Amino acid sequence: MEPKPLIFRKAAASDLDAITAIYDKIHAQEDAGRVTIGWVTGVYPTRFDAEQAAARNELYVCEMEGRVAASGILNQRQVNVYADGHWAYPAEDSTVFVLHTLTVDPELSGRGIGRAFVQFYEDTARERGCAVLRMDTNAKNAAARRLYAHLGYREADIVPCAFNSIPNVRLVLLENHQLLSLAQLHRELGPDVIDQIQGAVPLQHALVAGKGHILGLIHHFKEHVQ
Repeated sequence: MEPKPLIFRKAAASDLDAITAIYDKIHAQEDAGRVTIGWVTGVYPTRFDAEQAAARNELYVCEMEGRVAASGILNQRQVNVYADGHWAYPAEDSTVFVLHTLTVDPELSGRGIGRAFVQFYEDTARERGCAVLRMDTNAKNAAARRLYAHLGYREADIVPCAFNSIPNVRLVLLENHQLLSLAQLHRELGPDVIDQIQGAVPLQHALVAGKGHILGLIHHFKEHVQ
């Protein structure tokens, strides 16, 4: 049987009922002890969270056969806890893209929808010129941690915190990075920076590091070769 086609798009106001229904199904499963996510019914996530993300044009859905199968929030907003992470890919904020609150309808689990949503997130980050990928999950969420590890994400840190109004969370910070096209490098760094770093440092490292940091490396490089 051929896999059902998936459509990814920005969420509309008409999607909020379906997104909230997915939240409610996940909460019900966790309350019944069938899954462990680390979320709390009535606290996070709620319809209000979806409405706020939609108002910012940051809420996306995956549609399958005319129904909302999954949702997620995509943006460059790094929550405060991220500042405590020991990231392997330090980067300027402008080069980081973040996935928040990825949810898949439990009735459609096991069909690769979560994996496909992560691919959509990565493609969107690449289109926006973001080489560094970051996300988080509760340490209790073993299924999500397995999925992200399988997809190449590194657990940068586990930070104890209160998160999304939920106390005593051990938040797993995850990261990955991806290569961008030369055209994107030119657009993000500018031709002047590209000209300076040709032959000095790898261009992909330049974008991950960010323009400000790479200019410092250029200055250091020039000092040591003159």
